[in-house]
Amino acid sequence: MLRTPLREGWFDAVLTPWLVDVLSTPPAALAARVNALLAPGGSWLYFGSANFMHRDPSRCLSLEELLEVATRAGFSAPQTHDQRMPY
Repeated sequence: MLRTPLREGWFDAVLTPWLVDVLSTPPAALAARVNALLAPGGSWLYFGSANFMHRDPSRCLSLEELLEVATRAGFSAPQTHDQRMPY
């Protein structure tokens, strides 16, 4: 995902189900890459668990921290919908 030869600024939407919590890449790097791929006005649609299971506790972000990461990567006004579902 981070090193694929995708054209930056090309996509209207990037969908990343369960990607944040399964990549070894820090969320800030992923958010920056996704934002670079999006055309102006594009959307990043992430769904999946926000229950990070990394060995490094600093990588286990709360939803609020993840939203802050997205904002720092250039996303404006992230919107969320939190729903608990049986696994």
